[in-house]
Amino acid sequence: MAVLRMLTQERLKDIGGILNTGIRMVEEQKNGEFKIKIFNDKPYISEEARKAKEAKEAAL
Repeated sequence: MAVLRMLTQERLKDIGGILNTGIRMVEEQKNGEFKIKIFNDKPYISEEARKAKEAKEAAL
């Protein structure tokens, strides 16, 4: 978790903890920041992005 916090510079509220020793992947953005792509072997989607996706699907 400390490495993810260091790379992303955020608290990662929606990630409770590391469940296993699976794959974590971050991607460096053009502005030099890092974005989490995979967490605990699954594609990562933030809580905010998940809610936005659900709202968009519900509106259809």
